[in-house]
Amino acid sequence: MKFILLVLFLLGCSLSFGDELVFGTDARDSLGKMVRIPVTMKEDGSGRRNLLSPDFVGENFWPGYRGAGGPSLYDTADVSPLGRRVLFTNTFSLYSLEWNGGPVFAISRFTREKYQPRWSPDGKKIAFASDLNENCEIYVMNGDGTELKKITWNKSQNLSPTWSPDGKKIAFISDRNKKFELFATDLKSFQTKQLLALDRDIREPDWGKNGKILFSTQLENGTYALMSLNTETGKTETIFTSPAWCGHPAWNSDCTKIAYSSVQGSSADIMIYDLTARKHRNLTDSPVENEYFPRWVPVQLSEQAPALQKDMDALASAGLDEEERRGNAPLRPYPLKIPNVPLPRPRMLFTAEDLPGICARLASEPYSTAWKRFLARCDKAMHDPNTMQSIQSIPQDVLRERYAITVFAELYYRAPWLEAMQNCAFAYQVTRKQEYGDYAARVLLQAAKVSHDAYGVMHCDERTACTFDWVYDRIPQEERQALCRLLNRSLESKKQTCLNNVVGIYGRNPGSGNYAIYFAASLGPMALALSGEPSISDDALDIASHLAELTLNTWISPKGDAEEGFSYFNHPCEKILPFLISLQKNRLAPWLEVSNLKNTLTWIAESAANNNTETPAIGDCDYLTLRFPVGLLELYPDTPWGEKLWNNVPRSEKELNTITGLLWWRPSTNEKQDFSQLPRTVLFPKMEFAVLRAAPQEDFLLTVSAPSGAGHAHLEYGAVTLNAFGKRFLADPGQAVSMPDCHSQILVNGAGRVRNTVPVPMLKGISSDKLTDTVDVDFTDAFRMGFFGAPGTSGIPCGRAGIESGKRQVIQVRGAGDIPTYYIIHDSVLTGQPAVSGQLFVTDQGMRLTQEENGALRIEEAVGEEYGYSPSGKAQASWRIQVPADGLYYLHIYAKTVANVWLSVDGQKEKPFRFAQPPSRPNTWQWRPILQNKELLCLTLTRGEHTIAVKTSSQFCTLALSTEKLLLGEMPETDKGILLKFEKAEKTGDWKTLRPSKDALLVIPMETPEKTEMDILRFTTRFHGQLPVAMPRFSFNKSGKETSFISLLFPLKDGSQPPKIQGRIISFPQAEDTVQITEGKVSVTRKIQAP
Repeated sequence: MKFILLVLFLLGCSLSFGDELVFGTDARDSLGKMVRIPVTMKEDGSGRRNLLSPDFVGENFWPGYRGAGGPSLYDTADVSPLGRRVLFTNTFSLYSLEWNGGPVFAISRFTREKYQPRWSPDGKKIAFASDLNENCEIYVMNGDGTELKKITWNKSQNLSPTWSPDGKKIAFISDRNKKFELFATDLKSFQTKQLLALDRDIREPDWGKNGKILFSTQLENGTYALMSLNTETGKTETIFTSPAWCGHPAWNSDCTKIAYSSVQGSSADIMIYDLTARKHRNLTDSPVENEYFPRWVPVQLSEQAPALQKDMDALASAGLDEEERRGNAPLRPYPLKIPNVPLPRPRMLFTAEDLPGICARLASEPYSTAWKRFLARCDKAMHDPNTMQSIQSIPQDVLRERYAITVFAELYYRAPWLEAMQNCAFAYQVTRKQEYGDYAARVLLQAAKVSHDAYGVMHCDERTACTFDWVYDRIPQEERQALCRLLNRSLESKKQTCLNNVVGIYGRNPGSGNYAIYFAASLGPMALALSGEPSISDDALDIASHLAELTLNTWISPKGDAEEGFSYFNHPCEKILPFLISLQKNRLAPWLEVSNLKNTLTWIAESAANNNTETPAIGDCDYLTLRFPVGLLELYPDTPWGEKLWNNVPRSEKELNTITGLLWWRPSTNEKQDFSQLPRTVLFPKMEFAVLRAAPQEDFLLTVSAPSGAGHAHLEYGAVTLNAFGKRFLADPGQAVSMPDCHSQILVNGAGRVRNTVPVPMLKGISSDKLTDTVDVDFTDAFRMGFFGAPGTSGIPCGRAGIESGKRQVIQVRGAGDIPTYYIIHDSVLTGQPAVSGQLFVTDQGMRLTQEENGALRIEEAVGEEYGYSPSGKAQASWRIQVPADGLYYLHIYAKTVANVWLSVDGQKEKPFRFAQPPSRPNTWQWRPILQNKELLCLTLTRGEHTIAVKTSSQFCTLALSTEKLLLGEMPETDKGILLKFEKAEKTGDWKTLRPSKDALLVIPMETPEKTEMDILRFTTRFHGQLPVAMPRFSFNKSGKETSFISLLFPLKDGSQPPKIQGRIISFPQAEDTVQITEGKVSVTRKIQAP
């Protein structure tokens, strides 16, 4: 028993060093030169000894040997709780030495300076400050020099890291707000939070086991103070003040004493303050030497510290020997052998573990057929001299001249060699046929040579990165080293873009736009492909990963909506997904599991219309058949709405033409999915639009958009869209047009918002009661002064009719039983002078407007006759027509869907033609001219009888022969040509005949307007080939200083009857709704009629 007690006593002694300190002291080397070295001393003043020889010379083993360098000031020492290993720095390198002497190790192997190293509470990691990216930031790495990671990302000075007692956070000081303040970064989420700001700088924090952070500062009266911050309560406490400088405070292990530096007389000494006795004691009391940065030796943990290995290869390559490095008091350091455990290859898009599954996938349909075509393309490319010849065009790359930012020059770069190279590299990985790998490697090396000679850098986006990774073993080692240097040099401008661009990490608006996604997507893949290669730093990978994380949590809100909408989300998302999936496959991005990107599928589901098959057009968005990058399902296979969205619409096998398609695409069941659990109301904070959704059986969806920023096309300020019965009754022009008179919203004197940024959000929220859901919009600021020109730049001031107040309420009155859901829009406008205000409504192309006797406007599809299509596209419809006069006739088709048209005139051989329908407006009717080689098809016909025959899978109702080049905006029964109606055609084959529904939307003014105006909005799409579109619109107008509108929007199913309206009473057979306006607020009450 006595023996056990003795062992426990001795073990306790060996693990307890809480009464010793280390600090830096002035000393002189053997030549009399002043240096600073770390020393140790017990708290009672005994046991002082040097931990380092004054003659020690630091050496820099940065990539390659850089020789002796850096100040001979070896201080800011810290002691590990594992084996009392001592850390110190001379700013050029971090060094480590054993407590009882022995070799000194240079443990940092990267350029730039390092400051203030601190061991983690478990002794396994080191935090320190470094200016690796030209400003001081906080880094963390393992004690053996591996896994270097930056934890702060701010272009300011970030210094003095200190670990929280549980090792989960690091506090530090930063002058990002013009003076040094206290911040902390969570090491799991890497979110940084400000802890404390004072009037003066905060210095040298130390986080104690009591949860309080100790620090020094100078007060307004010029005295100095040591203070503490309680991290739980946020309260500060002044521990003591001093007229003399004092700093570098450090808690002891039980937080009962504080060691600090202070100027006493003519030199700085180490002082100890006893918090219990409230007394100061001068520990060193030296009249000559300056002594700084005291740290207590921590209580030791029982775990053994891992041994450090000497990098003898680095010594040998530098021509150095072990002279002066041996013994207990070495004069020079050994370079630390930093374990190099590179990621296994392949690592881009997939790993070796994935390859058996990929091979099995490509052996089954529908993939096997696409895979055979893919290999055939590879075989053709390898034998096509144009592939290699296209490399010679690299010096004439016009994109490098057009785009100042390399990212965009590469984003739009298309050349045969690049696609062939990546495809053959992928074929090599799957088939292991060396001819594919050797060819891809040959193309890569040849392109590298030509690029080096022309630019000194090389195209290095995801395509090159994948090739380098996939054919790594087919590149000779000597050539591989040169290639690595070229590729690494090629990343430098991208790194600077990712850091310093306006949306870069250090930019004015970090991570705030899709450009930042492109930047990360361009830098990240090659950085990952090069990771672990000799002399290649991982800082590029760290930068790309952090920018991706930052942007996906800035550009995208926690609700999942991306700031610039669906159209601007899909393309950058497609570009970043290969990098993200590669990070995930290699377990390098745990943040992906909590990224806002994961919620984007929920955003799509909650805002999609027409049985969740179509995204709405809002701001920069177009109406698009529900699409999203299939890589999202690969990245997040377990999201609640992903599979339903994918299977809700047909998916084209054309995506199997690409490598990512072969890896990630899957067939759709093309079956209607259950979306009944979607919320009735949603407000998306980034895009700033609200969704009101009716019951699933009705499938009505109304949106209200009021973004604060002008953006590309964000001139909405309460604009409404309404989908019902699968039709867009109130529509948005999408990316095509950004003017305020293109949206269903209020105009004053025919004008609206200009390109301005509204300081306060206009969308005030959604409120609900038992009967209604209400969206409130205050659009007053939308009419304030703006500027003609790009947002945020000076330009020509554009005044608008000054309004003193402008408010909109959009109310969804929920259906029940046989009472359908309907909507009310209430607008009130107050102007400083008499004005004409108009409540504008815009419907989609192919819709017909009819004003009824009670002043209501009926919106319905213009097609009133039967129409049809041939599923095979091979059935024929023909007409015999009488042409009134010789001449040139243009052929037009009134169609709803897009397909080729095979045309025969008077029995001549059929020829294929096409017509242009904007993909931004799918499934809408409009007259479209038939095109031949991008030119309008013009037929030369003589007077008399002719036969016209067509074959098409497009849904159409009428053809027209007209002398007019365009019939844009005309109804299908136009009198501007010879009409060939589907129902009158002689049809053979598999024609399907469809009959139009009479579904409609009634827009009923509940207050009579002074005037109702109708016209057609005509424009050309901004994208998609600049195609013409015509959208009918109408407005209810009133004049005066104070105007208000209240309109009822009633979706009317084919064959149903509208309610009766008297004043503000809406009568249904089973109920009566009363609309009231009290203090500008609309409310609806419902009275159920007795049976």
